[in-house]
Amino acid sequence: MRLWGFLFALQALVGAPPAPDPWRYEATLATDSRELSVEAWLPAGVAGTFSVDEGCEPFIADVERESEGQWSPVDQARDAWYPPTDRPLHLRYRFRLEAAAAALHNSNQVSRRAGLTSSVTMASPAAWILRPWKAAANTPLRIHCATPPGIRLVTGLRTSEGGTAIDDTYDHLDYAPYTAFGPFDVDRFASGGVEVQMATLPGTLALSDADLRAWAGEAIANLRVAYGTFPTDRLVVMVLPSGGQGVVFGSTKGGGGPALSILLARTATFEDLKRDWVLTHECIHLSHPDLPRAQHWFEEGLATYLEPLLRARRGIISPEEVWRNFMDNLHHGLPRTGDQGLDHTRSWGATYWGGTLFCLLADLEIRQASGGKKSLDDALRGIVVGGGNHLARWSIEKTLETGDQAVGGHVLRDLHRRLGLRAETTDLDALFKRLGVGIHDEKVTFDEGAPMAAVRRGMAR
Repeated sequence: MRLWGFLFALQALVGAPPAPDPWRYEATLATDSRELSVEAWLPAGVAGTFSVDEGCEPFIADVERESEGQWSPVDQARDAWYPPTDRPLHLRYRFRLEAAAAALHNSNQVSRRAGLTSSVTMASPAAWILRPWKAAANTPLRIHCATPPGIRLVTGLRTSEGGTAIDDTYDHLDYAPYTAFGPFDVDRFASGGVEVQMATLPGTLALSDADLRAWAGEAIANLRVAYGTFPTDRLVVMVLPSGGQGVVFGSTKGGGGPALSILLARTATFEDLKRDWVLTHECIHLSHPDLPRAQHWFEEGLATYLEPLLRARRGIISPEEVWRNFMDNLHHGLPRTGDQGLDHTRSWGATYWGGTLFCLLADLEIRQASGGKKSLDDALRGIVVGGGNHLARWSIEKTLETGDQAVGGHVLRDLHRRLGLRAETTDLDALFKRLGVGIHDEKVTFDEGAPMAAVRRGMAR
C-alpha cells in the first residue's frame, strides 16, 4: 500500500503523460477540383503497411517519401504501400478525385452530384487519407484542407479553423460521416442547444435561410419530445438540390459524426418543409449507436416507428394518421416462408417494417409491464445517456441491455430472441383490436373500451 501511495503521489507530481502529437495531413484541392494533393507527417514507429478505403487504392498516385530533402517512390505491392517507419515519416501523393467519383459513384466513398450550375463531390476522408492499417483508436488526426476560392469543405467530423481543418481521431476515419467539397453556402446557427451547419448550393432553392432554419428547428424539437434533448451537440445538414417534389430523400452515414445528406426539390416550398418527415427520420438515426449490418432493421425500424409518434405528440399530424400508417404497412414486416428472424433477413419489408413492429411490441410490453410508468422512450434515453449515440459503435446486445437497464426487466433482450433470432409472427388483427384501432368507411376509428386503449392513447402524448 505504501508503494501504491508513493506511485500515486509521484504521478500527481509529474503529471499525466503528454498527449501524442496528431498525425498531420495537408490536402490541397486542385483549382478544377479534379484531384487532391496530400502531404503527411507521421511519427516514427507506426505500422508499416499503408492503404486507403477498399476500392479506392487505384486512385492513389505518385506516393513518395522525403529523406534529407530528397523525394523517392514508396514501395508498393498490390493495394498497399510500405514506407520505412524507423524514423519520422514525411509522405506526399495525389488522389484522383474526379476519376474516383466517376468509377465508384458511391456517396459512402467518393461520388459527384451535378447541379444546374455547379457540382458537389462527396469524398470520405477514408477514401483519400493514406494511413497505417493498424493504429490506436484514439490517435489524433489533423487534416487541413486548402480549397480553391468559392469551394468549401463540409463534414460531420470535428473541425477547426473555420471548418478548414478536421481535428478528429484515427478510429473515426473508417466510419467517417458525410464529407463533401463544393460551392456551399454554409449557415451556422444554434437551435435547441444544438450547433447546426446547414450547407446548401447557392441560388438553387426557392427557400430562404429562415425557412431552412425553421425546418431544422422542428426536427430538433421533435427529438426532444422522446429524448429530452438532442442526442448530439451539433448537426450538419447537406442539402443537395434535386428534381421531384418536396423533400425527396435523406440518408445518414454511420458513425464518426452527425452529418445528414438530404435531397430537396428545387421547387420545394415552406409548406413542404412543414409537412416533412424525412429530416426527423434521419435525425433519429443519430440517437442510437451505429450497429452491425445484421441489425440494420433496428436502426431503420426505430426511425420509422418513432418519427410519426413524435410529430403526433407535437400536434403536427393526428393520431389517426399514425395508426393508418401502421395498419397499412406493418404487415410488410411479418416473416415470410424461409425467413429466419430479423438478424438474418435483408428484405425491405423486414428492415423497415419488421423493425417497426419490433419497436411497437417493445413499447407496448414496456408500458404494460411498468403499469404505464415507463415506455420505449425511457429505454432510448437510457441508451443515449449511456453513451450510445451515433458516434459510438455497439453490438445489438449492448444496445438492448442498456435500454433494458433503463426501464428494468428484459423486454428488449427477450423480444430480440423472439423476433431477431427466429421468425415469430404476430397476429396484427388481434393486436389492433386489443388497442382499439379499426377502420370504418375508410377512416380510422378508436374503440375507447378496448383492453389496451389507454396504452394506445399514452403513445401519442
